[in-house]
Amino acid sequence: MKNKEVKVEVCHGTSCFVAEGKIIQELNEIVPKKYGNKVKLENCNCLGLCSIHWEKSKAPYVKVDNDIINEATVPKVIEAIDKKLAE
Repeated sequence: MKNKEVKVEVCHGTSCFVAEGKIIQELNEIVPKKYGNKVKLENCNCLGLCSIHWEKSKAPYVKVDNDIINEATVPKVIEAIDKKLAE
């Protein structure tokens, strides 16, 4: 892994929270232990992605640097972080 900080934004909007609210708690527990200060984990009020095409929403959403992960799961987010850190 290279010296790089990855920014992870977890959408805390209603649709995302309802879809998979536990992802927030799990990431808050896993990310600091696994990555230390290499990953900056933030909960944001809303990424605004559900409102773009609400009828086809793929909540929950997580943003890893500039990449959007739809139907986010902890394994998907960890995989995205690992890829970013390896770049």
